[in-house]
Amino acid sequence: MTKPYYILSPCGTSLLTNGISQELRNAVNRHSNVRSEQEVKKLSPEDHQRINDHISVVYEKMTTSDIGTAKKLSAELNGILSLYGGSIEDHKADFHQLLCTDTWLGEATASIVKEWLAKMGIVVELRRQKDLRTVDLLSFQAALSDLVQWCASEIEPWRATHHVVFNLTGGFKSIQGFLQTLAQFYADETIYIFESNSELLRLPRLPLRMAADDVVRQHIAAFRCLATGLDLSSDDTIGIPETLLMSVADWGRY
Repeated sequence: MTKPYYILSPCGTSLLTNGISQELRNAVNRHSNVRSEQEVKKLSPEDHQRINDHISVVYEKMTTSDIGTAKKLSAELNGILSLYGGSIEDHKADFHQLLCTDTWLGEATASIVKEWLAKMGIVVELRRQKDLRTVDLLSFQAALSDLVQWCASEIEPWRATHHVVFNLTGGFKSIQGFLQTLAQFYADETIYIFESNSELLRLPRLPLRMAADDVVRQHIAAFRCLATGLDLSSDDTIGIPETLLMSVADWGRY
């Protein structure tokens, strides 16, 4: 029997920016990294009103969209529905996980996609990843580290009962590349649709494995210091992959 799908889809804001005026696009871009609607309203009441009205228009358009229209409006849904061959009825046992940035506009866009899937009878959850914003590099790195832990604890167990797919048709480039790497360890395949080609591209999982244990053994003294709460300088961490480290201050300590 074929396994149902578990589909992870990072969500960008293209649903809000496709086919809009340059003035509105500029307003969206200005506030793309702002965490809350209240903060945007405080920064610029005019931009807030303009964007909020636009979100309502997009929401109404999406809630009345059929499959064909939804594919045109949403990159995330384009990938999902292309994988489904345009039919949803045989996929009611699937589970969809949407991933959005830690921003008002990121969550607003992903919520519209979630609403459409739920209306179609699809089980879907939305994860707003804490600190996933490109405005602060250290916070962004912390968010990526948290994503690795989340994939290991939450997504990996799904592979026993589901065919895990990372749908990277939508989302931001800053997260797409990282998820492509994680897909080699936690997904069964990755799917894309390039703008110049409407055909679905499916990439299978490669036979890779994590080598974190080997790295820890080679640098056991440094990791023992970290485990006991001692600071390390950049010189102490030479040879340790950056993905296993997170700087906690600008002066190069870990």
